[in-house]
Amino acid sequence: MERQQVNVLDVVAVVGAVGGSIASLVSQQVAFAAIPLSVSVALNVVNRRQMMNQMVEQQNAIAQSAQLSQQMNSVQDSVSELSHFQQQSLAQVNQQIQAQQTTFATLSGQVGEIQHFSANLTQETQNLKDSTKALKAQQQQFEETLVELREMGDLSQKMCANRDTAEFYFTRGLSHERLRDKQKAIEDYTAAIDLAPNYAQAYHHRGILNNEVGHRKKAIDDLRKAAQLYFEQEDIENYEAAKDLSKELYQLPSSAKNEAKDQAPQTLLVGGLFS
Repeated sequence: MERQQVNVLDVVAVVGAVGGSIASLVSQQVAFAAIPLSVSVALNVVNRRQMMNQMVEQQNAIAQSAQLSQQMNSVQDSVSELSHFQQQSLAQVNQQIQAQQTTFATLSGQVGEIQHFSANLTQETQNLKDSTKALKAQQQQFEETLVELREMGDLSQKMCANRDTAEFYFTRGLSHERLRDKQKAIEDYTAAIDLAPNYAQAYHHRGILNNEVGHRKKAIDDLRKAAQLYFEQEDIENYEAAKDLSKELYQLPSSAKNEAKDQAPQTLLVGGLFS
């Protein structure tokens, strides 16, 4: 608005200046004739002024457009930098995640190895305990065998001096039985019976061993004889045991007799082996 007012004032000033100049040179009639000329000049001036204003406005618009374009370029550069920064940050985060995953996988593998080692160690410890237990059992059995062998040696010396004592043969038969030498035990029990025909315990033990070696009929006869002698000696507990065992063997089916011949009814043993 202010620029338009200035333009109008400039036009008026130009018109006035032109008209005054012409009026000073010619007469009053001629001055009136020069008015169109002044107006034409003024219009040219106005047109030039408008063109200049348009040019200025265009230059201003171009400048504003260039400034806006520069701002847009700056914004685009900022967006590009932000995008690049985001990509770098994302890449770093992905690297950190991969590193953590690798570390976790390594730790998981180490934990698995530790667990496997722990399981093997536990198994080896258990095996060691079992081996130690087995060795202790073997050592105990070896010590018991040594004791039995010493006792048998002592008995053999005593039997050399007196071979007519049934108790010596019975005791040595118990040692043979504890050493799992069933046949020699049977021989010693038989020797004891030969020296003492009423030796109930010798019959009882020989009957059990005869059953274990497969002589079922001999076993039944020995157990029945043992029961009879126990009854006469008023040993009711062993009488019941010998009687029940002989009855059990007698009533066994044929298929079960062979299976039971190696089973020792140790709870029925008397006279020193398990007493």
